[in-house]
Amino acid sequence: MWTPAWRSHVFNMNGLLPGILTGLLLIALTPQVQAGPEASSAKGITVTAIQASVTRDWIRGQGFKASSSVDIWANADPLFDPPLATVPTDAAGVFSHQPAVDLGFGDEIFVDDGVSQRFLILDGPLSISAIFELARASGNLPIDSVVEVRMSGDDCQVSRLIRDADDGSVDGQWSVDFSSSCPGGAGANAFAQVFLYDVDGDATVAEVTQPSRIQASVTSGWMQGQGFTPISSVDVWLNADPMSDPPLATVPTDGLGAFSYQPAAILQFGDVLVADDGRSQRFLVLEGPLSIEAVFASALAGGQLPVGATVEVRMAGDACGVSGVISDGDDGLTDGIWSVDFGNACPNGAGENASAEVLLLDADGDATVAETRPDGIFRDGFESAVI
Repeated sequence: MWTPAWRSHVFNMNGLLPGILTGLLLIALTPQVQAGPEASSAKGITVTAIQASVTRDWIRGQGFKASSSVDIWANADPLFDPPLATVPTDAAGVFSHQPAVDLGFGDEIFVDDGVSQRFLILDGPLSISAIFELARASGNLPIDSVVEVRMSGDDCQVSRLIRDADDGSVDGQWSVDFSSSCPGGAGANAFAQVFLYDVDGDATVAEVTQPSRIQASVTSGWMQGQGFTPISSVDVWLNADPMSDPPLATVPTDGLGAFSYQPAAILQFGDVLVADDGRSQRFLVLEGPLSIEAVFASALAGGQLPVGATVEVRMAGDACGVSGVISDGDDGLTDGIWSVDFGNACPNGAGENASAEVLLLDADGDATVAETRPDGIFRDGFESAVI
């Protein structure tokens, strides 16, 4: 590995105390965020720091000059080489960049906003795998080191410092069980990250998410997805060949790798949707018949589904939130009609601002969705199925 001469006179820690104590202090004071840590001082002042992911190849930072820009170098000498990219910072001094190159252990990242500079060598080994349903995670780390592990989903957000020796042996392996904090698992839209901090508070990151998935509504016409590359974009096709046709739209993803899109066209059964971020591609054929009607005051719902199929039904309001898996035949008849009574879980009904949806999942976990209409009017004679 080359050793740049500029390290001795260019790099400036901006007043950060050196040493592992500072790194651990930054970990302890880091708030939960959706993607990438923000190191904050006890007074709430954001400390300048950068992070880079060896899993999803992003570079991020906080505490830089607000509403300005940073120059980024990767494996290059900032005294002589042009930056890999110049990236804007937001009003909080935060930036995010997805380089075209893959990031790996040993890569050297340098970031400069003209006032503050940060330098990070991606350190490893570092990995993470997770069982989100049980809120457990494990992986490897450099022998005798300390990492921060974070797990987050719709039902739980938790983090913990883990030492190599916490499992009784100094062997470069770590594991953590968050089930006491997340007894029902992490929930939907879950992801987990492990952070290996250097002595200055910058971090190498490894990540794992639930597999990418897409859903589309034949009622409201929206399309959404999860588990794609965070802070990036997804190309979307509708009834077109992604190998030869241009995408219908290119949609940004958020810090969790989720996206949402409302095409101008009305979605119908039989439509074919494709979402591709360059790393993951999902394919969904909208399947039917599928419908849902609900009596929220009694927490009842019913509708259509393909004969012999199974659906997930969700109902939520100010008074109650509940879901259940329903199969055609649960009512004694395999006739393409389903119904469910959530009255035991919601004895006072769903309450105000209630909604309900039914999801028909394909073999890969992507879903056709039907929703209750906001006006609450029953359609196609299904009032008899839920009353």
